[in-house]
Amino acid sequence: MQMPSNGLMVDWQPGNPIPFADYDNERDEPPEGLTAEDVQLSWWRVAASLSRDEVREKLLAIVWAHTDWSYFVYQPIADHAGSCRYPWPLIDLL
Repeated sequence: MQMPSNGLMVDWQPGNPIPFADYDNERDEPPEGLTAEDVQLSWWRVAASLSRDEVREKLLAIVWAHTDWSYFVYQPIADHAGSCRYPWPLIDLL
């Protein structure tokens, strides 16, 4: 999937299947009350609606607002080649 010319992170429309559905989820554990598919769909919607700079700005605001990092645990959501069920521009940004 290539970067769209409209400045958004991906050229994908809600209602279409999530690309790369055949990839493993690695060890991605969704928040309580959500499925892995819910989380992936949310990130595809973000990437299809915002530019890289807009997403970066919003993520930085969240990062700077945290003071207790003990809750966060690293879990891989992509393999070493970057293959996953999330938009690759988002993985690149993270």
